[in-house]
Amino acid sequence: MTSRTRTPSSPGAQRTPDTQSTARPARPLRRRRQHPGSAPARVLLATAVGLVALVAGACSPPTPGPGGGGPSGSSYTLRATKVDVVAHNDAFLQGTRDEPFIYNIWFRVKLGVPNSAVVGVSGSRGTATMSLGNGEGRYLFSTAEQGAVDFDDVRLFDIGDLLNPNNHLEVVGSWTWAMESDNISVKGLADDSAALLRTALNNTLGTMEVPNDAGALVGDLIASIPQPFQFFAGAALASIPGLTDDVVGSNIYAGVAATGTLASVLDAATASVKIPFIEIPIVGIPPDIGLNPGGGGHIFSLSQPRTFSGEDFSQWNSGHHRYDMQLVPTGTPLAFTQIRNAHYARCADLSYANADGGLVDPWPCNGATVSSQGCNGSAGQQWRISGQQLVNGAQNLCLGIPGQPVSGTHLRLRPCSAADPEQQWTLEPLDPLDYQRVRFTDRDRCAGVAGADTDNGAAVLSWMCTDAPDQGWYLDPQGFLINRGSDRCLDGNGGQAGAEVLIWNCSDVPWQRWERAGTQLVNSYRTTCLAVSNNQELPGARLRLVACDTADPAQRVLMEPATPWAWTQLRNPDAVLCAQAADNDSANGTIVRGSDCATYQATGQGWKLDPGGLVLSRIDGGANGKCLDAITGAAGAAVVMWDCHGGANQRWHVDGSRLVNDVAGQCLQAPATVDDPLRLAACDSSSAQRWTLPLQ
Repeated sequence: MTSRTRTPSSPGAQRTPDTQSTARPARPLRRRRQHPGSAPARVLLATAVGLVALVAGACSPPTPGPGGGGPSGSSYTLRATKVDVVAHNDAFLQGTRDEPFIYNIWFRVKLGVPNSAVVGVSGSRGTATMSLGNGEGRYLFSTAEQGAVDFDDVRLFDIGDLLNPNNHLEVVGSWTWAMESDNISVKGLADDSAALLRTALNNTLGTMEVPNDAGALVGDLIASIPQPFQFFAGAALASIPGLTDDVVGSNIYAGVAATGTLASVLDAATASVKIPFIEIPIVGIPPDIGLNPGGGGHIFSLSQPRTFSGEDFSQWNSGHHRYDMQLVPTGTPLAFTQIRNAHYARCADLSYANADGGLVDPWPCNGATVSSQGCNGSAGQQWRISGQQLVNGAQNLCLGIPGQPVSGTHLRLRPCSAADPEQQWTLEPLDPLDYQRVRFTDRDRCAGVAGADTDNGAAVLSWMCTDAPDQGWYLDPQGFLINRGSDRCLDGNGGQAGAEVLIWNCSDVPWQRWERAGTQLVNSYRTTCLAVSNNQELPGARLRLVACDTADPAQRVLMEPATPWAWTQLRNPDAVLCAQAADNDSANGTIVRGSDCATYQATGQGWKLDPGGLVLSRIDGGANGKCLDAITGAAGAAVVMWDCHGGANQRWHVDGSRLVNDVAGQCLQAPATVDDPLRLAACDSSSAQRWTLPLQ
């Protein structure tokens, strides 16, 4: 959001501002029961939902996957972005909390190309620095804790492209292990498994025949992709013992470098299935694949970004974790979230932009992205999600809002209480505020901040309606009317009738609380209403509080989408000329001449005939805007632009297709030559006096 400098009070009255892992004994190898049922089960594909993260930060580059060699290839990144502990793996001496991390045993192989498989391991047990209990989770920010790997130079092919013998369809992906850290690493076993996987890929996908029919190829892919992992189900790994770190479960994510028809056929065929359960007997590591309620991973095309949320990882009695997984074009940022307190409808907001040490305030949720720097991995910077609470790792205290969510109220750590509504947070996609404009319908004017000023005390005026930030307002559930351009609140300046309103830091004072009542905007303090001073017609009139009166046209307001006026051209259809302020000049006396009609909404050709008969210019200038002015109103007089004052020489009315000035009833007439002035002439039926007003 916009950087703000906040002070504690409004002018209405004086205010007072208010990891390390512990070594553990090795555990014995667990005895495993037989898998129930003999046939692999297929289950419905989990719905992919929007992936969210608190910040888009990375402390180290992803592990590179060697390129595929294609000159026009694309790059993709596979990563985990969030972990939740459903049921803890640790027990007895290890306690009842887990320290999760991830290994991605990544691979890429070209179909039908012997010895083309390349594999590796990404991820680090060094990132398992936070303990999570049942129902708790955390987002994964750095590439190390995401187990991120980049696949460079991946070329996407359709079925027809594979007729070229130089084009080879590639499969890239990961055998993902959900890990739980104890005191001895099993990275060596992951490396050994990767080496065996390379051999298995070369012996299966690397030697398969590639049919030239899309349906047949997709069928072969679905049957063949699980085959390399079934090599682990025999004596090949009988000599690899289980060690201390536990694998909670594993899944396979296989992206096929397909596009066009081939991608469509593949995605349609795999949309309702997951990779079936594959048991790896005897040993605990490598883990079984897909021993989950929802299956064991996905086969999909790389024709679009992929996100898989809430992916289950479990095996036998080794707990249950869930991860959000993603395979997307390299460089795709993590989607931001906002941290929202439902009780106050406020979001955590970095109040002084991006500076280290900036305080965090509760602020209206406006979809703005904020971030901070100086991350150091300390316990004070580590947070976990526990139900609807955010728990800090330093003292196990919870984030809360101490009192009213106004300027000067900063978020604080408090003893955790699940019953405290000020500690209830949800992490959700950024949702920009639905700003509206406040339009006074009698004069067709909108509430805006004078000069688009963002400082405390800036006046609020009626003005020509635009979609500028200073005319955007949001009436939040607490009754604050917040200005989009300044992030300050509409302030009733003490709330007394006659007080001129202004903008000020949002504060816990009653004259900043507003409510809509029919066509009126009511200040809650003295039950006064917002109005245009003396119902003045000209733009630039101050807004003030007055005694509420439903019969007063100056109080009639409408809150509506903040869109600009529909400016029009004054176009003469016969000469095909449009009225334009010479050189788009805003000075008083600027000649209005006949110019070639712009194909866009040129500023100097934008005009608005308002309900009072003023022809307002889109050129913004002066204290009251600029108007089409007939000067003396005499026949032959050139028309000019002048500060709006509302005199008869600035009043016009429509008579058929003619525009008539009120001084002497003379009509606006187009020149015969481009760039000559528009003039007044006695009204007649000539084509030079015909005008079409809608923007062409």
